[in-house]
Amino acid sequence: MENNKEVHLNDAQLKSVMVQPNREIVIIGRGGGKTQGIQAPFVAANAIAMPRSTQRLASYTYEGLLTNILPGIISGWEEMNNWREGVHFFVGQWAPKSWDWHRPYFKTQGDAKHIVHIYNGSVIQLASMDRSINNGASIDSFSLDEARLVRRKKVAEMIPAMRGNLTKFGHLSNYQSMLMTSDMPQLPSEKWLLDYEDQNSQALIDGILDIQQYMCDSELVQRYQKANGTYKKQLELEINYWHKELNRLRMDCTMFMEASTLENLEALGRKAILNMKETLSDQEFAVAVLNQRRDKVLNGFYAALDPEVHSYDGRINYDLFDGVDDVHRNGYSKDSRMDSDYFDNEPLHLAFDHNAAINSAVIGQPRGKKEMHVLNTMYVKQPKYLTDLINNMTEYYRHAKNKTAIYYYDATSIKEDSRGNPSESTTVISLLSRAGWKVRGRYLGRTARHDEKYRVWQSVLSENHPAGALFKYNRVNCMNMEKSMLNADVRMSGDEYRKDKRSEQKDYTKGEYKVPPEEATHISEAADTLLIGWLDDTVGSSIFSAPVTA
Repeated sequence: MENNKEVHLNDAQLKSVMVQPNREIVIIGRGGGKTQGIQAPFVAANAIAMPRSTQRLASYTYEGLLTNILPGIISGWEEMNNWREGVHFFVGQWAPKSWDWHRPYFKTQGDAKHIVHIYNGSVIQLASMDRSINNGASIDSFSLDEARLVRRKKVAEMIPAMRGNLTKFGHLSNYQSMLMTSDMPQLPSEKWLLDYEDQNSQALIDGILDIQQYMCDSELVQRYQKANGTYKKQLELEINYWHKELNRLRMDCTMFMEASTLENLEALGRKAILNMKETLSDQEFAVAVLNQRRDKVLNGFYAALDPEVHSYDGRINYDLFDGVDDVHRNGYSKDSRMDSDYFDNEPLHLAFDHNAAINSAVIGQPRGKKEMHVLNTMYVKQPKYLTDLINNMTEYYRHAKNKTAIYYYDATSIKEDSRGNPSESTTVISLLSRAGWKVRGRYLGRTARHDEKYRVWQSVLSENHPAGALFKYNRVNCMNMEKSMLNADVRMSGDEYRKDKRSEQKDYTKGEYKVPPEEATHISEAADTLLIGWLDDTVGSSIFSAPVTA
């Protein structure tokens, strides 16, 4: 059931397939072919080498796994292995009993909806960091995509699950193998993935590639296929010898590999790369496409913000999600019912930032009287405007049982423009009201000074606020807010702290923004307003008395 047709692999994909190390970490740019050309062969090779084995295929979110990653892996199997769904494997169900396929040695726990059953009895468990599926189940190998988003501790917890089946597969380099793929880590909490560079087994990798080169140059396999008699037996012994050597070298091999999207130029085409160059800022192109490392702002405006401490992994209502059929083929449309951290019988707390480049909203709900949870971040970029953002928001939260919005705004939102158009605050209140929401406007007066914002954020994030106020956010839904805050530098003006907002500036010589507007400081401004408004309105603690925390 293997495929002998010729397929195209870029250099990174070819190296991965040729080396097949026991531990592989691949950092590759957007569109670099990591899912179809690296993950798919890894999973297929393990399934073929270890019949009736159990693998775990995981990602940061189960939603992303089914809608983005699994379809790419299936596409890779179709192209490279000639596997077809419903013929060589089944997604979300066991093969029909009448087909008499084996099942894995390890009894699969939970619902078959979360497995892929392969023709030789191997099973792939579909899992993620944001839900508990098959926890405690033994596995023979695992593959993790979007690895930079996953907490290091979570990965460490997966490794001990690779146990058992030693007597059946312990002689194979595929056994207890691990593949982690990602785009370039950008935040301090993600840089753990780069630590694997120190474990790169270059001598073993070179040895593996030398053997592969020899077998290719000598046409060993081709000569074996044409030979007969004693000569064929001699070639078979030589091939087996080299395969054993490859297996031996691979068992202790760790490969760390970085590659840019340009590696996949032949598959993507020159036009796709040029489109990325035209649509992305220089900074975003450097990281997302060229796969260049980027340092996070040190001692920035939100210096105390730590995703490990202040974020929680996205909480999706998977009871509802699991009721959608064939997500891996058809996708689905997400709304607030999928967010299990949203209490639809309680008001939403809203704050906005208005700008020609981007209009953004930060949406939260308090937990008790002293903790604000930011549930969601939404934005639209030009040519779309505030009205489009409000329409998107009301559509997303259309199933709310309590349609009450507590809207925080300051003096920047109450001015009409020179043409007499209504102010942003008037527009927000009008459109929300028209959509059936009861809006409780909370006007904050003058805009807080930068040093006042800095003090309150340091106080809250350091858990040293006089009223005990705390701040948490949904990392899946608020990734852009996180980037906006972590990339915000601080400047000194005399003795005062000021947020460095130069990331919002446009390079008029190139006609583009230096930083993508959704990653510049715009969204952090909305977060400022939400926190300050909630503190004054709910906690009853003025920002002007918050101490500076080291």
